Amino acid sequence: MTRHTQLLLPLLSLAALLPSALRAQDTPEQLGARLRQAIEGYEKLVKALDLGRVPVDAPDYRPVSDNVRELGERLEATSRLALQVQAMAQPDWPRLATAVELLENDLHQLRCQSLPLRVWAFLRKQGQKKPEWGLAVSRSPEPLPQARGACDGEAVETLEISLRPGEQQMAQVIVVPLMRDVRRVQGSVGKLKGSAGTLPAEGVSLLPVDHDRLTHLQGTEPWWRQATAQARPTVPTDMTQAFVLVVAAPADARPGAYSGRLRFAPEGLKARELPLRLTISAAEAPTP
Repeated sequence: MTRHTQLLLPLLSLAALLPSALRAQDTPEQLGARLRQAIEGYEKLVKALDLGRVPVDAPDYRPVSDNVRELGERLEATSRLALQVQAMAQPDWPRLATAVELLENDLHQLRCQSLPLRVWAFLRKQGQKKPEWGLAVSRSPEPLPQARGACDGEAVETLEISLRPGEQQMAQVIVVPLMRDVRRVQGSVGKLKGSAGTLPAEGVSLLPVDHDRLTHLQGTEPWWRQATAQARPTVPTDMTQAFVLVVAAPADARPGAYSGRLRFAPEGLKARELPLRLTISAAEAPTP
C-alpha cells in the first residue's frame, strides 16, 4: 500500500459528517473513489515512465519529470486536505471537490504530455536502445488530435478486441515520432486466423485519419468512415498520427479466438508490427 492510498482510506467515513442535500450531489464515497482513482492513475503513470532509468536526453524528459513531481506533491496536499475535511465539524467539502477535479484534469494532461516518453520507455524495456518512433493504442471513440502532447494512449504488446457476430469495433493506433520524422507511413492488416477459420478481409480496415476532412463531415456515417483515406502520411516530430482500425464480425462468424498483425511501414525506417488478438463470443440468444 502506498503513502497516498494510506492517506485516503479515512475518506470513506466522511458520509457521517455531511448534510444529506450535499450527499445527493456528490457523495463522500464517490469523491473518495475519484481521489483513489487519481492516485492509482498517477502511480500507474509513474511506473510506466520509470524515470529513474530514463536518461535526461529522452524525448520530453525534463518537462514531464517536472510535472510528475509537481502532481505528486499536489496529490499529497489533497490527501492531507481530505483528512482535515474529515476532522472538521463543518467540512470544507466544495474546496475538496474542486481540488479533486483539478487533479483529474491535470492527470489527463500529464498522460497526454508523457505519451512519447512512455512509448520510448516501453520500447527500451523491449531491448531497443535508441527507438526512433513507436506505437500506442487508444480506445477513444473520438478522433485524436494531431498535436504532440494532445492525445492519450497506451503502449501495449498486443491489441485485444472482443465482439459478437454481427458487431463492429474500432480502435486507434497512434504513430508517435520520438527522435525524427516518420515519413510516408503505410498501415496494413494481416489475415485474422484462428481455430474457427479465417475472417473475411473486407470486414477489417486500417486507415489514417485525414484531419482535413474532419471539419467537413456530413450525414450519419461514423466519423472514421468519412475522415479516413488511402494515404501514406508523414508525421513530423511535433505531431502524432492516428490510424483507425475497424473490425466487423460477420453475422455468421464462428466464435473463437483469431490472431493477426498490424504492420506500419515508414519510408526509410524499420517497420513495426503490433499483434492483434480478436475474440468473437457466441451470439446472444433472442429474448422470448
